[in-house]
Amino acid sequence: MNFEIKIFNNFDSNIETIWDEFEKESNNYCFQNFYWLKNWHLNLNNKTNIKIFNVLVYQSKKIVMIVPLCVEKKNGLKILKWQGGNRSDYMGCLLTPNFSIEKKNFIEIWKKIKKEIKLFDIIYFQRQPKKILDNINPFFYYLKNYEDYVTNSIALEEDFNIFLNKNIKNKFISDTKRRINGLEKIGKLEFKIIDNTLDLKIRSTIEKIFTEKALRLKKYNLKNPFNEEAKKFYLNFKNQFFKNGYSHLSKLVVGETIISYHWGVVYKNVFYHLVPTITDSEYIKYAPGRIHLQNLIKWATSQNILKFDFTIGDEQYKKDWANSSEHLYSHVELNSYLYIFHYFF
Repeated sequence: MNFEIKIFNNFDSNIETIWDEFEKESNNYCFQNFYWLKNWHLNLNNKTNIKIFNVLVYQSKKIVMIVPLCVEKKNGLKILKWQGGNRSDYMGCLLTPNFSIEKKNFIEIWKKIKKEIKLFDIIYFQRQPKKILDNINPFFYYLKNYEDYVTNSIALEEDFNIFLNKNIKNKFISDTKRRINGLEKIGKLEFKIIDNTLDLKIRSTIEKIFTEKALRLKKYNLKNPFNEEAKKFYLNFKNQFFKNGYSHLSKLVVGETIISYHWGVVYKNVFYHLVPTITDSEYIKYAPGRIHLQNLIKWATSQNILKFDFTIGDEQYKKDWANSSEHLYSHVELNSYLYIFHYFF
């Protein structure tokens, strides 16, 4: 077996240069972008509880896989995880295109990685897709996994109207038009994209997004998943460092009133729908989130983007538009039976 591994325990310039060069052509999702994971780590409330293991896998001296792992100390346990935490909807590695590996070789590499990392008690890999774009995901196919989440997406057409006619029910289309007409009678309806080079404008808009989300969730007595750690991730996200893609911030406006927002990213010809919110206003009955989403899909189509990814979650509003869905998977493995026995008993 001509496989070797090298591990970096940081996000410094040495690993960044190697990663960025590999990432240009690799198969991966935006959540395995180098800066995405670096920004996640920088904005953790307690970085001392997480140790980074950026694993480079070489075949015949050429990188074929980057495996972004970490060990988190939690409740007395050391847990080996994928990097990204709650900021990453899909978790896994980066693979060179057309990469394939036999099970016996993958298992040997995996044993070597675990041996190098050493001190952990449990492996807990969440939100793993079956495939990483066109590549099979060896961490799904060669390890024991179980279903945990569902994800929805749209394979976009060349023309938005073709997509509507092929995928969306007539009743849904006509109902959306009726709501749009209702808003246009009140004031000028505009879908606006915010310039992602205007840092102050972006930060103030993200502040408004989180304020509106908190108000709506509190109103309906729902748990707010966007804590201060999450807020710091989005507020401190610098578009100029996000290579192979860019952040996309937009709003829907009636007259002078903003009725919805969305923060997402375009990465390697995929639009990632990530942080939508509607404002608590008299216009809720017009379904501003649906109208905003329709504008986002139409915009993505006009940009020749191939896929509109709703990411994790099986909410009805996603299923109304999606023409594809997939399961994500988790893997759990004990590394130290003796420690687990001691911990519980």
